[in-house]
Amino acid sequence: MDKLKLLNDVNGHQYGDMVIKNTAKGLLKELRTEDILARWGGDEFIIVLTNIFSENHVTKLSERLAKGVDEYSLAKNTPTSISYGLAVWKTHGESLDDLIGHADRMMYQQKQLK
Repeated sequence: MDKLKLLNDVNGHQYGDMVIKNTAKGLLKELRTEDILARWGGDEFIIVLTNIFSENHVTKLSERLAKGVDEYSLAKNTPTSISYGLAVWKTHGESLDDLIGHADRMMYQQKQLK
């Protein structure tokens, strides 16, 4: 999520918690039942997709997730946006640490562009 600290500072942590929950709901609306969504840290989520064989598919899903979160957060009057990074098993590494590290670097690059 982008700018959670600012939302917390301006509106309080209870509001920030509501934004986190609404963001999760927006993400879940776009995922399949076999996909896994987990909160990774304060403002970070990890999504594990199974049986995806194309990096292009993952990229399109990431874009759809970002759009879905934007639309859901506006509908719930909790404006937020997300930056994301993605990693594909065997393409960007085979260990969980390698995959998360790659996705993290991509996410921070995207955040810097915003």
